[in-house]
Amino acid sequence: MKIHAFLVAATVILCAGRAHGMSTAPLPLIIRQIDHLPAACIPVSDAKSMALKFTGVWEDSHGQSEFSSQWGIEWVPGVKPLVLRPGQCVVFGQAIDGYRPVGDMHPLKAGRTYNFSLRELNKANDWSGIRYSGMFCVQKNTDETLSYLPYVRHEDGTVTYPACGRYIGSPPAADGIVPPGMP
Repeated sequence: MKIHAFLVAATVILCAGRAHGMSTAPLPLIIRQIDHLPAACIPVSDAKSMALKFTGVWEDSHGQSEFSSQWGIEWVPGVKPLVLRPGQCVVFGQAIDGYRPVGDMHPLKAGRTYNFSLRELNKANDWSGIRYSGMFCVQKNTDETLSYLPYVRHEDGTVTYPACGRYIGSPPAADGIVPPGMP
């Protein structure tokens, strides 16, 4: 419930920023798998580093108002924040010095779609910095292990849907699957 209130507050702050002309559209993350866990990586092509304020993973609500948080951490004011450079990643469940958990950690489930988010810190209590976001789904493999497969957004508005993916509102790219539930 704590993460729900946190995400609602963040959304209100971001919407207020949009009303004042700020661009709040998230930049795309590269979703990879590191040590058998999903990881959110800043694209190597990005020119800037970011001071991390918050990172978290939650189940994609598919239009529902309730967030189902899986994991989140936030920066502790007064501590030097982690600076992520292009190509660097944060791994799901990773403990980072100077950050505290937000809510409880819950396991990721096969067949579900999740959002991974990184948010920048410009200064204490300022959410106007860079936001990155990426989506992935969890696939159960024949050997019972899990794979974390990314949704890849393209400049033309299409999405390369992963094999375990479901429709997220964008047309499928030619290089992926046609997701179930597509109108």
